[in-house]
Amino acid sequence: MKNFDEAVNNLINMFKNEDFPQKLALTIIKRVDEGIPSDKWSITNKLIMLLLGNTTDARGYKQWQEAGRHIKKGEKAFYILAPNTKKIKNEKDEDEYIITGFRPIPVFRYESTEGKEIPHHDYKPQKLPPFLDVAEKMGIKVKWKPIHKNAYGYYRPWDKSITLCSQDYIVYFHELAHAVHDTIEPLKNVDTNKAEIVAELSAAVLTEMLGISGYEQQAYEYIRTYTKGKKDKNVIISITNVLNTVQKVVEKITSISEKEQKTAA
Repeated sequence: MKNFDEAVNNLINMFKNEDFPQKLALTIIKRVDEGIPSDKWSITNKLIMLLLGNTTDARGYKQWQEAGRHIKKGEKAFYILAPNTKKIKNEKDEDEYIITGFRPIPVFRYESTEGKEIPHHDYKPQKLPPFLDVAEKMGIKVKWKPIHKNAYGYYRPWDKSITLCSQDYIVYFHELAHAVHDTIEPLKNVDTNKAEIVAELSAAVLTEMLGISGYEQQAYEYIRTYTKGKKDKNVIISITNVLNTVQKVVEKITSISEKEQKTAA
């Protein structure tokens, strides 16, 4: 494995010259049809379920009863939106339904119920990414889910969790870098542009150290979107400004992993 300085120098040379290896497209995890009610929900309600409910299966009280499960004591519902409709006559004197508004519908997370086991698809990759032991050591829960919105993954500081919608190593490295960066300086106090550049550059350095190629160009393009003015000539300046933090992040990840591997051995 390359050391930090070698990896950084290789990346900076590529970035300066914009001379990259053949680009690899990121993969995404697509949802497997499990025949659950929420599969037929609107995009808005699916987002409510994922973001507010933090689940991929939510149902109403009676729906859970029909599935052989009941709500645990003390668990609370969250609410999706159902349209209120009204029947009218259109210009051709035909019946037509229009939406007059929306009403809240209470639903419960799968995790808030107990009873008959309902199998759900496991999106975890067969080959787990390097440095997964770092997340485990830090008490960070890592889970894989189908993609939603446009995010390949995200880190949530408030519950120390990483959700991945891709099985590419660099996506995990990016979110892990966010988590480690959060221990060095709380992300709530860090400018978003800096946080994203640190995470992506850390991920690129880790892939370079491991000899994983094909993601350098997209790392460059990602960093540029968070660079002031989004100009190519300023990318190297942005990198230089965060390099000290990136080194701390990468060295903490590799140090924890090395200690965990020695312990396991």
